[in-house]
Amino acid sequence: MTPSDFATLTNIVNLLGNFAKSNTGEVVYYTGQPAAAVLANHNVIAFGTPRANSYIHALQPHLYFQFNKTETGFVSNEKLSIEAAYGRTLGTAQLLRSPVNKNHVVLVVTGGTPQAAYLGSTQIKFQKNISQHAGDLIAVDSDNQLYNYRFKKTASPTAPKSPVKRLLKRSSLVIFLTVAAVIFIVLAVLVVLLLRKYGRQSGKGREE
Repeated sequence: MTPSDFATLTNIVNLLGNFAKSNTGEVVYYTGQPAAAVLANHNVIAFGTPRANSYIHALQPHLYFQFNKTETGFVSNEKLSIEAAYGRTLGTAQLLRSPVNKNHVVLVVTGGTPQAAYLGSTQIKFQKNISQHAGDLIAVDSDNQLYNYRFKKTASPTAPKSPVKRLLKRSSLVIFLTVAAVIFIVLAVLVVLLLRKYGRQSGKGREE
């Protein structure tokens, strides 16, 4: 690892520390690509260049900002037109859905050089920095020009729930409707009984 890689790792550790109360799981550091079972069952943070990190290299088709053929910089995409020299100055933090398990995510902090990757990490090291950004990609150049983009169309990979399932999920509403239905049935029965009672009484009165 280069000094820039260590600086990037420091910022990532700061990111985890910002949410220490909610991050109650286990953090495991890998120097090589994790096993398939790890990738399928855990969230992953990958950092560095695609030439030095084989996992980032494998993620190239899934990246929002993708690399050129030599993996030395980013190329233009649907959000930003990127000139070749400028693409080498950009660092990014990209939050992807895991290609092997849509219920997990992969945070990729990368660039064409270790220094560029470090730039991407500067925007996630403090909670106040993160709160300034929206979307699932942050890009930073060497002049500290920032870009924020949203690529994922939905926040959750799960399919929309049916109206019945959404109703059942709202347990308080279900309980309220159940109680209201019971009260309505009881009142209806009382009305029927009262009508029968007074109907018989009125019939007896006419006979007398």
